[in-house]
Amino acid sequence: MALEDPLPLLKAWLPRRARRVELDINQADLADLRNDPRVMLSGVSHPSSGLLAGNEAEVYVRDSVAPAVMDDYLLVDPPPGTPANVVLHAYDGGIGFDFNEVPILALAADLSERVGVRELAAARNLARRAIAGSTA
Repeated sequence: MALEDPLPLLKAWLPRRARRVELDINQADLADLRNDPRVMLSGVSHPSSGLLAGNEAEVYVRDSVAPAVMDDYLLVDPPPGTPANVVLHAYDGGIGFDFNEVPILALAADLSERVGVRELAAARNLARRAIAGSTA
């Protein structure tokens, strides 16, 4: 039986997967951040999302290197009234979330935190794909 809308269940499963911080970066540094070996792409930045990241980045980084990444790219709070162009998910490998690539359910959970129709549709599709794959 297919789950009609997996997003509420997904949010319940992964509410504290990482500390989510919304930041601002100079547009000229976005490509370098996305290609930094210390980060893993997620959300709209991950190729599996099927979305175009455009002028933003969404990444996971270990807690232990998050301050260095933030310093290296001069990541700061966005100016008042301006949306962030970086979502940084800082995670602690000690909570059992240790990986070299963002798991598909975490990717879906990240997309589910967005408000856009395309992002939510991509989150549903990824979650359904992951759930179907786990029961196959």
